[in-house]
Amino acid sequence: MRTVTDVLQTLNKKIKKEWKIAFFTAVILGLLIHMPVFSGDFPNHDGLDSIYFDQNMITSGRWFLTVACGISSYYSLPWITGLLSLLYLGIGCAALNEFLHVKEPVTVVLTSALAVSFPALAATYGYLFTADGYLMAWMLVMLAMAITDRFDKGFIPGAVLLSFAVGIYQSYLAFAAILALTGMLRILTAGDDAGYGDTFGKRGKRALHFVYLGAIGMAAYVVILRILLLIQGKELASYQGINGEGVKISLITRLKHL
Repeated sequence: MRTVTDVLQTLNKKIKKEWKIAFFTAVILGLLIHMPVFSGDFPNHDGLDSIYFDQNMITSGRWFLTVACGISSYYSLPWITGLLSLLYLGIGCAALNEFLHVKEPVTVVLTSALAVSFPALAATYGYLFTADGYLMAWMLVMLAMAITDRFDKGFIPGAVLLSFAVGIYQSYLAFAAILALTGMLRILTAGDDAGYGDTFGKRGKRALHFVYLGAIGMAAYVVILRILLLIQGKELASYQGINGEGVKISLITRLKHL
């Protein structure tokens, strides 16, 4: 019978060196860069209204946000939320480097450092009460891309991860689309010995996996959203056109100006 130590040693051997470097770089630099926010907690208008908030924003299409933020509790706890978000950030950076096929230690450190300090990501900590949920979505997108790239049928579990990420916050769909295009271009321009196929046609079919990822992931997102809205007896709000009204108004306005 294997002991806990044996299991941990086996897992440690399966974790790539570059994954460890990416993870610890993200966590350590994340603490150094974002510690003032964790220790000071400077809430904005949303933060003042969210000292306790169950994050049930299904009417805004964010059906998984309440689960993602519920791990740290629904109270505003800066240190707990901050450290948990750094855990997600570290895992996400490891997945990012795997997706980009970055193996050189110095490059791994630089890639993770850029991700942790990037202004758009740092701005997430302006909403510290929900930062753990949003950075979980960031992590899920990274994992979806890495799994889709690495495994032949990886777009299937990747689509599940993508649907949960978008279920936390829809803006991560645009982020995922950019990464998917990056993955497709790399596959199409890869050499015959890269493992994607020895002809352009085969590489093209493999590149389509990122299209399948998006299509299946968004279909799952919509189906789950509709089911949960039905169960809870709610409807999508008009906020930023999430219920489709904003899109309709925009199309009508454009048509009038033709």
